[in-house]
Amino acid sequence: MFTQTPYDGCALGVVPDAADLSAADMLAIARETALTETVFVVPPRLPGSTYGVRVMTPAGESPFGGHSAVGTASTLVRAGRLAAGEAVQECGGRQLTVIAGADGSTVSVAGEPLLEPEWDPAPLLSACGLTDADLAGTPHLTGFGPAFHVLPVGAKALARAAADLRDPVWADCPDAVLLAWDPANRTARVRVFAPGYGMPEDPACASAALGLGVWLGREKALPGTDGRHSYQVRQGEDLGRPATLSCTVDLIEGRAHAATVHGRVTATASGRMTPPRAGLSRQEPHAVRPVRPVRPCDEKGSPQVLFRPELHGARGAVASTHWLASTAGMSMLNRGGNAFDAATAAAFVIQVVEPHLNGPGGDVPILAHRSGSGSVDVVCGQGPMPAAATVEAFTGRGLAVVPGSGLLPAVVPGAVGAWLRLLKEYGTLPLEDVLEPAIGYAQDGYPVLPKCAAMIGALTELFRDTWTESGRTYLRGGLAPRAGERVTNPALARTYRRLVAEAKASGPGREGQIDAATEAFYGGFVAEAIDTYLAKAEEMDSTGRRNGGLLTGADLAAWRPHVERPLTLDHRSLTVHKAGPWSQGPVFLQQLALLADADLAAMGPHSAEYVHTVVEAAKLAFADREAWYGDPDHADVPVDALLDPAYTAARRALLGARASRELRPGRPGGREPLLPPLHDESVAPADPAWLGELEQGIPAIMKLTAATGDTCCVSVTDAAGNMVVATPSGGWLKSSPVVPGLGFPLGTRGQMATLAPGHPNTLAPGKRPRTTLSPTLVLRDGRPYLAFGTPGGDQQDQWTLSFFLHHTEHGMGPQAAIEARTFHTDHVPTSFAPRRFRPGTVVLEGGWAAAEVEALRGRGHQVDLVADYSLSKVCATGLTDNGLVLGAASPRGAQAYAVAG
Repeated sequence: MFTQTPYDGCALGVVPDAADLSAADMLAIARETALTETVFVVPPRLPGSTYGVRVMTPAGESPFGGHSAVGTASTLVRAGRLAAGEAVQECGGRQLTVIAGADGSTVSVAGEPLLEPEWDPAPLLSACGLTDADLAGTPHLTGFGPAFHVLPVGAKALARAAADLRDPVWADCPDAVLLAWDPANRTARVRVFAPGYGMPEDPACASAALGLGVWLGREKALPGTDGRHSYQVRQGEDLGRPATLSCTVDLIEGRAHAATVHGRVTATASGRMTPPRAGLSRQEPHAVRPVRPVRPCDEKGSPQVLFRPELHGARGAVASTHWLASTAGMSMLNRGGNAFDAATAAAFVIQVVEPHLNGPGGDVPILAHRSGSGSVDVVCGQGPMPAAATVEAFTGRGLAVVPGSGLLPAVVPGAVGAWLRLLKEYGTLPLEDVLEPAIGYAQDGYPVLPKCAAMIGALTELFRDTWTESGRTYLRGGLAPRAGERVTNPALARTYRRLVAEAKASGPGREGQIDAATEAFYGGFVAEAIDTYLAKAEEMDSTGRRNGGLLTGADLAAWRPHVERPLTLDHRSLTVHKAGPWSQGPVFLQQLALLADADLAAMGPHSAEYVHTVVEAAKLAFADREAWYGDPDHADVPVDALLDPAYTAARRALLGARASRELRPGRPGGREPLLPPLHDESVAPADPAWLGELEQGIPAIMKLTAATGDTCCVSVTDAAGNMVVATPSGGWLKSSPVVPGLGFPLGTRGQMATLAPGHPNTLAPGKRPRTTLSPTLVLRDGRPYLAFGTPGGDQQDQWTLSFFLHHTEHGMGPQAAIEARTFHTDHVPTSFAPRRFRPGTVVLEGGWAAAEVEALRGRGHQVDLVADYSLSKVCATGLTDNGLVLGAASPRGAQAYAVAG
């Protein structure tokens, strides 16, 4: 449980998993150490929550955050105790979010934790030889955390105060900060003193230098003019081991907004940590940590205690990646609408409330089953490349790949058209009713998700200075919103309202109105706004340069969504339906076919043998995806041969007892495979910081684990037997600038096409780039059984396969199958820029038995253990044997929700 190793910074002892420790536990452990500070790390139970870090001193609890937030996060990242990503700390009832880089050398801070102190500073002023007159004009009374005080004094005052700090007068002041500021050299010297133990014995206290130094240096000593300011924090000079860190801070409207620190604290820590005594209390909850329920499993590995109940109802069920979308969908069912009305309403709400993951400028594949039809339709909402999008249009700009952001990779936005076609041909309610919830949230506001707020925060400089229309849409007074803050998008509300107004102006007929709205989007005011903007705009993108776009209004006018037949595979008594090879859907079927002869049920869902078998099948199937998938309307994709039983049998023979580290596409029909280039050579270095975000074509911002969330999901089943599932994505806020007047950006799905000649996914005008979006719909004897999907980019068809096999092979109910621990492999290159891959890697959620993990390593797998319950976000609906509807949604991320009635 305990770790004691030299950390950069002060002598920190680390308790890496303090989820079950109370505050009293932590205090008891801290008192038994000889360390300056003991750090307790509370891992996130779900990917939507964040690491909690609490620091204790031998004399008592330290404040919940503030001075230690940045330094502790940085230290733990470098020590391998905290995954690069975000940590959140309470600070006097407010939250401070810390983002640490992969090696801990770069840390950024967002939040406003500054409070007024509630204690009397007079004794501290006296100890430092200061009077009120000495402090005139200095904003020294701003507190930090519960009871910090800042004194701008020199070295002699620091030394004098150090001798006095053991006096009982400091009992009500957890820490006193002494700050010496040299305006000529723009250098701050920071020391932290605490009652009961005086100053930290180690000179290079990372927590103070990184955390307190950043916050106090920027708030107390920098001029109040807007712009970027640079300064240094020096610490430990008086003890002969100084540390210097370079800092920058952005001031907006006179207020500090975001800070970044570069550098390392290199002093060696020392100290000892002893195990705590027995009998520690488990009664007082940690002020920051989420409560982790006990989750015993049965002999099959199925959770006996669920985070969420499996919902059953008589009217219908909606499951989606946002609770507001699920309730909007259910409201359509309550109005007498069907599953297709509900799904469309939920999808438009998701465009509003998850703008970091999708939008009206994005894409969607929709699988729909009409009651009694015995069949499934695919509504293709993947828009094609523009007519001007030739390989030469990119290589002529000196590009080896399609950029992951900006205007160049924009395709025709297909999501709106696909949803409107579904509503027209399958739904029953008028457009005005279905768009009402989305308009309401866009106009009146909704609580911004933590990940969305973090992404906006990371891109604030870009939005404020370069993508200014995005700044007007997502920033408030030049600042990013806080998690949970009520935000609006009036421009998007106006766009939706105008679609409704033009629909109603066309006449009273429901279908005619939806046609009119479609025309308004693809041939009317929306297409005109896009055409006008892209005709002149040149915007910064992931290349580090300004580039114009290729999309025109004519491209939108020439496209309408079409309906096509799905690909299918029979498994047990079920028929699984997926979209064609323009998606990655066939890879689910290929994996399932490869595993058909394996006795997965006998292996158990959490055994090394099971994981190895499924992962090795995934490697073969995804290798075929890399070599053979593309738009079948523009390329000869051998999809029938890929699903041929004889081909599958030959591929199955490659599965062995050892982990493969090769990328081995097959030769369907004797054809030679072609793999596209694996590395993005055209991306510029990530400086400034926001450019690093644009280089990531997928919204992988602030990842806590290996999970990525690039997509949303909507699944609906009604009592009549209608069933629909979709995975809307693209058009996210970091993809490209917001189009003026519309309230949404364009999608960048073009980044998934290759410029290499001769590949099925080679970029071409009017061609759909091969996408990762991949919902699944399952029938049993021609009747609806289960419809499901998940966010996750390239992992979608691994995580949903895991869910499906837990259900069909291990006998788990849908909710239990969703909550069972899952895994995936990063063996195959990602589809997003830059195209990274890690051969032989298996990623497991926490909680797997150590013996099984070692058994996987023994088979040659590189095993990465990530936070418990941090992979996938499956949403599912279906019909039960007794005619009831069911809904299930993943608790991971604390965001997806199912509703049934």
